Amino acid sequence: MEELLKNKTYQSLRTIPAAIAVISLRNVFMIKMEFERSLLFSAFLPVLGANYTVYVSRGENQNLAIGAGAMLILLFYICYVFSRKNWKWMMVAFLRYLVDTWFLIYFVEVRGLGYSTWAFDIITHVGVLALLLWAAILGQNAVKKKPEVQDEQPADKDLENKMDYIIDD
Repeated sequence: MEELLKNKTYQSLRTIPAAIAVISLRNVFMIKMEFERSLLFSAFLPVLGANYTVYVSRGENQNLAIGAGAMLILLFYICYVFSRKNWKWMMVAFLRYLVDTWFLIYFVEVRGLGYSTWAFDIITHVGVLALLLWAAILGQNAVKKKPEVQDEQPADKDLENKMDYIIDD
């Protein structure tokens, strides 16, 4: 797995799940404090859960829903930590974000909200999906390219050209 550590592009791209986790946690915190601002590049499901508990079902298991959203965010941080030595965790982050994107599009479609108001969110989700998939592919390719091991030859390569000397005692 040393190949992953040497790949600078992969190491840069693997910070994406950590950024998603930090920004999502910040958005959930801001919703809990009832500030009506949120950043792009965030996971949708924890933010949706926080919005629902703060603005719709006040007092009913509000902290439980916020905790469940925090657990969903924690998965991105776990993917960041373990992707240092194993590219498959980037694929886990990709699949988790793919589900999140599917819920975002489903939410917009079911609620009858205009795609024009959610366009930046959807475009950001698709862009992040592309970056996560690219990171997983780079990681897989880096692991497949094992460094070539050269066979160590003995110091006397041309044994056929040497003459054997017999020493008489």
